[in-house]
Formats: sequence, structure tokens, C-alpha cells
Amino acid sequence: MCGTFMQWLGLQHKTLFDLTVEDMMHFLEHGEMINGVFVKRLNSAIRIRYIRLLERILTHMKVSPNPAQHACFDIYRERRSKLAGQDAPKVILEPADQHAFMQALPALPEATQGNEMRRWKGQRSRAMQALMLGAGLKVSEVLTLRMNQIGNVDTTGSLPVSLDSGAANHTTRDHRSQLRPFAVTEVTDWLAVRRSDKDASQLLFPAKRGINAPLDLATVYRQVKATFKRAGINAERWGGRTLRNAFAVRELEETGSTELVGELMGHRQERSTLYYQEAAALKKKVAVRS
Repeated sequence: MCGTFMQWLGLQHKTLFDLTVEDMMHFLEHGEMINGVFVKRLNSAIRIRYIRLLERILTHMKVSPNPAQHACFDIYRERRSKLAGQDAPKVILEPADQHAFMQALPALPEATQGNEMRRWKGQRSRAMQALMLGAGLKVSEVLTLRMNQIGNVDTTGSLPVSLDSGAANHTTRDHRSQLRPFAVTEVTDWLAVRRSDKDASQLLFPAKRGINAPLDLATVYRQVKATFKRAGINAERWGGRTLRNAFAVRELEETGSTELVGELMGHRQERSTLYYQEAAALKKKVAVRS
């Protein structure tokens, strides 16, 4: 987040010490970066997180007066609440769409010498996307996942996945999820491939064979989007978040337990899980109307 704002600030030929309230408001309206280009405004509630982040940074730098504090005042006290943004409704995949997504995972070329690397990358992509839909992992969790964080298949046919806050650059908390049976084969097949590689890297999804470097976030997004297209799923958003949403709602519908789903998702607060419960209720309501 800070990097995005600093890039935008550089394009304005300003520094943090030159920052004004008007600059921050302009960023909220026009500062969203897509594929390296600022093309549209930030509509979601992430807007206010930018302001709070900048407030802490400017306080640390002893910038006074702090324009971020004044921006918060303008947004909440001067009846300009629309500037705080509002998250769009969660995109939830129907069971048929989830099945279509699994069927549309990248095809594997024949296991020949010339196709060895293509097959390796294809298996990596299949396992990674299956894990995101089958266990509800964030992209940041998937990118830093190590082989020893995958357990053995349990009596339900699920595969336990242990998430480590430190390994995931503190983008999550320590918790355990469950990779559901429909996605287990792709992950266990890939795990066997990784163990046979016998390289120094313990990453489950390294960028290259033998290199201890994670995949790029943009690469994951492109691969997931391509699977959505092959599956013929016309979702509003084609990213890992949509796969995570599908997992959460599916688990809520099957277990009815917000506590369990909150643990599987690694939520720090119950309200985060309740958002999915509301999405599940809305999905059911729409289905009844149809």
C-alpha cells in the first residue's frame, strides 16, 4: 500500500513533506493502480486504510500538521463519508462454477523430455489453483507455502494445511485450514513432484525449479483469470479472492459454524467471518427467488 502511494506521489513530483489534504483526496479519487498504471479511483473501503497508514507514517516522521489526520476529519466529520469508499458485494461461485473451474485447470502436456518444463509449470499451476479453491488460502499464503506445511490425508479425505504467520510475511496468523477432497489429488501429485526435485528450496510453488524464490503475484492472477475464462465463468472479479470467498461460503453452508470457518480462514475477528455468513444468506435468498 505504501509503495503504491509513493509511486503516485512521485508522479505528482512531490514528497511526503509536501503532502496536502487535497493531494490525499485526489489520490483517493484517482489513485488505483492496475497493471502498473493509475487508471481509476479506489472505490473500496481500502481507501481509509491508506489514510490511516499515511497518518502513522507522517506521525513517525514528525510531520506537523499531519495532513492525514485532517483528511480523516474531512471524510468523517464534514459529511463526506463517500470518500471512505464501500466494498463491493462479495463474488460467490455457485457449486457448478466451482466444478467447472476444477475441470478447466491447465491441461498437462505429455511427459516427454521436450515438454518436461512445461509439464512442471502446468502441474504447479493446477495444484496452486486447486489449493486456493479447496482450502481458501490467500494468494500471499500460497506464494510462501512450504512443503512441510502440508500434512497427510485424514479420515475425511481432507488434507491439513498449516499456515505460518512468519513464513507468510505476517499477512496472516498461525492457523490450520483443510484442503477438501475434491482438490487433494492435484496437490498431492504436485507435492510428489516437488519432493522428487530434491533442490534446496522448500517452497511448494517456487518461481523456477531449483530457485528459492516465490512466484510473482501478477503471474498468479493471470493464471487464475485464464482458468476462469476456460471454464466460461463470467465472474465480476477473476482473482484469488473469489476462490477464497467460494471456500468460506461453501464451508459455512456445510458446517454452519462461524467459529470453525473463522479458524480455517485464519480470521482474527469474528466479524470477518460474519461478512461471509451474510454473503451466504444473500446467496440463498437470491436462489430462493430464482
